[in-house]
Amino acid sequence: MEIRPLTDTPDVMWAIAQRLETGRARFGIAGASYPALNHVPESPWAMVRQSLRIPAFYEKSRFGKQIVTAPIEVVLLVVSSEENQRDQARLDPLITPVLDAFDVSLTGGAAIRTLPALAETEHGKLLQLWDEARVERGGLKWGAQFCQAAIVRLDVKFSRIPQGDMT
Repeated sequence: MEIRPLTDTPDVMWAIAQRLETGRARFGIAGASYPALNHVPESPWAMVRQSLRIPAFYEKSRFGKQIVTAPIEVVLLVVSSEENQRDQARLDPLITPVLDAFDVSLTGGAAIRTLPALAETEHGKLLQLWDEARVERGGLKWGAQFCQAAIVRLDVKFSRIPQGDMT
């Protein structure tokens, strides 16, 4: 398994997709992608992205650190049609397993243990995967495909140290 250091939000999104992809049978999905694909290869599929509507929040902390609160979405997609509302029910058994997959209480309380593909370094430390998750449901177009969707929004929080010399 590839392990990446935590330096910024894309690293966390990549690690979330890795966890979903590795345990896809347990979570009831055919696969997971980050970056998100322009099409849904199989149903149900999980796409990982930063929220399109909720902004990320960067806060200056002590000792040159930044605290980042990044709303990251796991978009669960079932290819469907606008007429077939019954496909919305295919999402029902997927939501809580995804939330449970990122509940740090199941891995001893340390957020980093929940994402084994992510390594904390002196430049980044994972603080929380979610404290309050929001789930939105409905139909949407993903690329050219109509899908029934459940958008599971995690309020990920981590610390980072700015990179590079700006002088």
